[in-house]
Amino acid sequence: MDSLYATVKYLDDAPDGSSDVLSELTAHPETIVIGTVSSNGPSVQRVAGRNPADDSEIDPSVKSGGNVYNVQIERYLKGSGESAIWVIQSIGLDVIQDGETMQFRDTSENLLPQKSSRYVFFLQEHPNAAGMWMGTVQPYKFLLSGGHAKVESPVGDLGGAFPEQSESDFISSVEEKIDAGT
Repeated sequence: MDSLYATVKYLDDAPDGSSDVLSELTAHPETIVIGTVSSNGPSVQRVAGRNPADDSEIDPSVKSGGNVYNVQIERYLKGSGESAIWVIQSIGLDVIQDGETMQFRDTSENLLPQKSSRYVFFLQEHPNAAGMWMGTVQPYKFLLSGGHAKVESPVGDLGGAFPEQSESDFISSVEEKIDAGT
């Protein structure tokens, strides 16, 4: 199978997963950071969604719901910015149709960022929520624990594409791809 790359925008259309090429993961985000989730628990943020017929238009009947986490930045691998940022992970949509609100929720709660855990995040600023950052691709985060880097993604089984490896090897690989511009 050729590599499959899915932005968050098209994640629902991705049949098996997303990028299995590290160069694609490093090419698209505005920023790549190593950070620790510091908030006690996520707060839910709802931001305006896009019109399904024309994604260049905001649709007031669609709200994207996400859990928002405060992340203390240890190091910027790509980009630069604040020492702490807000990362929003989508948990689903609220769609108002005929006066009724329908909620569609992701059931991958076991993959939500955990307090005091370190991650490498691949992020872009949310287009409808200034100051909030979101994943640009799946996988958009890798857990750093016990000297290892492990992919976390609700999209398919990416374990084969991104096997667990040493933290230093993973970070070095990411830096090499950034430096190479791929």
